[in-house]
Amino acid sequence: SSAILIELIIQTPKLKRVFEQALESFADASIKRSKAQGVPHVIVLELDSANPSQGFEQLRALMRASPLTEVFVTADAMESSILLELLRAGVREFLPQPLTRQDLEQALNRCKERSREASAQRSQAGSKVISIIGGKGGVGTTFVSVNLAGFLQKLEDEKTVVLVDLNFQDPDLPLFLDIEPVHSLQDINENLERLDGTYLMNVLTRHGTGLYVLPLGHQESLSSKVPVSTECIQKTLELLQAHFDYVLVDCGHVLDVSRRSVLALSSTVVLVSTLHVPVIRSTKDVLDLLREAGHASEKVKLVMNRFEPSEDSLLKNTEGALNHTQQGHQQWPASDGHGWPV
Repeated sequence: SSAILIELIIQTPKLKRVFEQALESFADASIKRSKAQGVPHVIVLELDSANPSQGFEQLRALMRASPLTEVFVTADAMESSILLELLRAGVREFLPQPLTRQDLEQALNRCKERSREASAQRSQAGSKVISIIGGKGGVGTTFVSVNLAGFLQKLEDEKTVVLVDLNFQDPDLPLFLDIEPVHSLQDINENLERLDGTYLMNVLTRHGTGLYVLPLGHQESLSSKVPVSTECIQKTLELLQAHFDYVLVDCGHVLDVSRRSVLALSSTVVLVSTLHVPVIRSTKDVLDLLREAGHASEKVKLVMNRFEPSEDSLLKNTEGALNHTQQGHQQWPASDGHGWPV
């Protein structure tokens, strides 16, 4: 099992060293020392008991920025009213000072148990897997994926959303979101035996909107590496379902074996098209393939990208030709220019 990644936000040098020494004695815990290590599972925040209001502001900002991360608070002294307020704010553990190894060990064990219970509950409830696939290359599948994920994150503020790149032809999620991820699905593929919840969270990248991202990997390096296996994709998606409320997958425009397996796991398939004749023909072929594979028509949502109001009559004719009613059309701006969904 991978080690729990812990970030220390402690201003007092002596106290920080005490925590570092204690954590170094645990085989199943590691300290986050750089952004490249991914999203921490636990943040330990030092609260100034003389000025707790400033600490509360930082606490709320941390919890907004990383809702999947547990926050432990430590302080040299704390009134019961402040402790109650910490609990109401969502703090899971309070570590009194002086710190003892036993207190830290018990807190980490409770954290691991809560994580297991939350995963089990989410698995039982079932997260929503939404696959986005293009009727043809160049229709804006990644653009729709990014904006749909951003919209869900904004609409469902208390829910967690992750966007996965399985667009093997054009793996451009980092470009669209203006991020430079250190890790990707390729890391999981090459270390599949290490895959668990903690390892997965270390691989993910967090966007400024709160959205989590699992990139495919750098395009120029994909051909030189071991291809991402169907087993890797299935195991990763199953684990993501246990940790997130919404799992969105950019499937590109090719229906190969691995991406067909993703569609089988999906509760919704978003098919992106445009009103250009070659695209409509290809979209009809994809719709036929989806029907033959047993995907119900209500599961498949047809979205017309780059729609102009003047094309309304053409849209109605296209719906008849496809024998499928489109679920939405939108003329979005090309980009906001800063890597944020528009």
